[in-house]
Amino acid sequence: MDRQVINLEEILPFSYTRDVELVPMYCFEVKKEVAKDALNIMKDYINNQLYDKYNHLKRCRKCTDSVQILIGACNHIPFELSQKLIEKMKQENNNDEFNDIIITKIMVSKYAPITRKQYIEWSTYWPLYFRKPDKDILILTKEEINKYIKLLYISIDIGKQFGTCNSGCIITYNDEIIASSGDNIKNHPLHHAPMLAIEQVSYKLRHIWLNKQTEKNNLQKKMKIIHKQQINNRDSLNDHKHENNKSNHNILIDHIPNDQYLCTNFFAFLSHEPCYMCAMALLHSRIKCVIFDKENKNNGALSSQEKLHCIKNLNHHFKVFKTIRG
Repeated sequence: MDRQVINLEEILPFSYTRDVELVPMYCFEVKKEVAKDALNIMKDYINNQLYDKYNHLKRCRKCTDSVQILIGACNHIPFELSQKLIEKMKQENNNDEFNDIIITKIMVSKYAPITRKQYIEWSTYWPLYFRKPDKDILILTKEEINKYIKLLYISIDIGKQFGTCNSGCIITYNDEIIASSGDNIKNHPLHHAPMLAIEQVSYKLRHIWLNKQTEKNNLQKKMKIIHKQQINNRDSLNDHKHENNKSNHNILIDHIPNDQYLCTNFFAFLSHEPCYMCAMALLHSRIKCVIFDKENKNNGALSSQEKLHCIKNLNHHFKVFKTIRG
């Protein structure tokens, strides 16, 4: 017997969950008193090495009585710059015998931290900058979790009752179910539950649009009649204007907006992780969020084999959650 669904976990890009990956770099150490001057001398040389790929690395690290300044991937300092550094250190130390800079190998994070947890852990190797990512982690409330779990169980039941392979899908708008389907894979290879549910949505929206067009045409006919009456009887002009505005106002209030495009702002609840075909269909339909139960180890496109919703080059992205059972 399956364990109960107790929570939902967001499927995030790999960059949000990966461990630290370290790369070797080099730094040199100076006294605090000359750190600012040394950094100014080395600034352009350091930035040329780090600007593109390693802009998340801070340029220096404070120690007890000194400061370590990051050089980059090179284990040496150009002669001209090293001479300037040595001269500056001699001035500070009042020591004409100072003639060498000690360069030390260090390990730093290859990637910028995405989460606070990564930032804290990875900064122990070398200080990092933390910049808030474009994609925020969505924190669901207890009420939302319970509501979504109930809707997910409905999709699971639909799959068991009507799916030839026990797969089910429901699509909701403002927490109201507007489409539901089990799969029909044993009779048609393309009839996966999400595909059939999306087809239901498009059918309903198409008929809503046709009804709107019919009402619009009827309104236009009525306007023509009113216009003719206005020509014949100018005294009734104000009354007709009032009636016309009232009719138009009711049409706007009573119906879904004309610009609704397929599954924009809709949620999809699936008994199983969608395959690539279904995931792309949900993406092209502009779904807002997908919540699924069982992973599709061989063909899953949102967690198991790929995280399609996280691919930057795609022109639409949506949130994805999977169940946690306990």
